[in-house]
Amino acid sequence: MIDTVPRKPIKVETNWGVEPYIDVPLEQLNAVKALLDANQVSYWVDEEVLLIDDGPEIALIMLDEHTDVEMVQRLLDNVP
Repeated sequence: MIDTVPRKPIKVETNWGVEPYIDVPLEQLNAVKALLDANQVSYWVDEEVLLIDDGPEIALIMLDEHTDVEMVQRLLDNVP
């Protein structure tokens, strides 16, 4: 799945010593949630939205710490 803002693939992040997460433009949140739901991936959406340098609003999708990150990345990569 391509991030509509920088036009780069959406990636599952594993930095910062926290559970894996995905940051997506708010306009793509429902599409990513639908993909995760369809594949029974456990997640929650942070209630706060980020706004960086007057850019688009960014939502954080937090994945369960036991999530198969590689599988989720493959799901994202298979969406045009």
